[in-house]
Amino acid sequence: MQYFTRDGSHAIVNLLLKHCDTPNIEIHNPVSVLEMQKEGDEFRIICDKGEVRAKYLIIGTGGMAAPAVGATDFGLHIARKFGHTIVPANPALVPLVFDPKEWEPFSQLAGVSLRAIIAIGGCVFEDDMLFTHKGLSGPLILNASSYWNEGEELSINLCPSIDLAEVLIEASKSSGSNKSKPASILEQYMPKRLEAVMVGALPPNRNLSELGHKALRQLADSIHNFRVKPTGTQGYKKAEAMSGGVDTKEVDPKSMQSKLVDGLYFIGEVLDITGHLGGYNFQWAWSSAVTCARALKSRLSE
Repeated sequence: MQYFTRDGSHAIVNLLLKHCDTPNIEIHNPVSVLEMQKEGDEFRIICDKGEVRAKYLIIGTGGMAAPAVGATDFGLHIARKFGHTIVPANPALVPLVFDPKEWEPFSQLAGVSLRAIIAIGGCVFEDDMLFTHKGLSGPLILNASSYWNEGEELSINLCPSIDLAEVLIEASKSSGSNKSKPASILEQYMPKRLEAVMVGALPPNRNLSELGHKALRQLADSIHNFRVKPTGTQGYKKAEAMSGGVDTKEVDPKSMQSKLVDGLYFIGEVLDITGHLGGYNFQWAWSSAVTCARALKSRLSE
């Protein structure tokens, strides 16, 4: 996950360092962990700069989204080593891409944004959608991407505010319909560049009154039920989060401790929990960390 701040990332780093400035906390950075083992009631952590032993081990490495800032599958590797089940990981909250030839008519719409609705995976999202050279993005698509499965077709309502069929048919009955084109109606409800592409499938230079109700309903349906089939996503490089991870059935939600290995804890995105856009993934990272800290504090005071 990425979090942008007004004062720069160093402000967050300095805040964390300030809270770690106690005799009981040691920071080793940079350091590479080469191996981890459980020996008796202790964890043996072998690093490139020596060995560390600890009674408790917390895995808070995050997911694989945004590899440019250091994200890896290290946390999943450690969890698997200790016998945990890993729900298959995938990029989440990520733009979708399409076959270049099939997407060619829409690639010219790159930069066009509009309000739309999509129903997928038992959820209904209404938000802004953005056309790109390679496919679709924007908050609507990022949320939907967490529910999209490879090979699945999407149905998007590009004009959810009105019933276009009703509007077009009524307009075709008006006295000025002999000169009115479908574009003159559609441009009132959607970006002009998008309207031009959608109307392009109709016979050229036809007025509303010449098209007939069937053609107008088909035009409206192509907009209310815009069907496209992604070929994939833009991957972890563009993803804002990761779906999948350590199976939550194997972790105690009251303490974040592994049910398989005593003293082993998991927090944040390394677990199979993915939120929608809006700060939910950050909230999960912080809340799971607080839960873990409180549980450990209680355990250490016993």
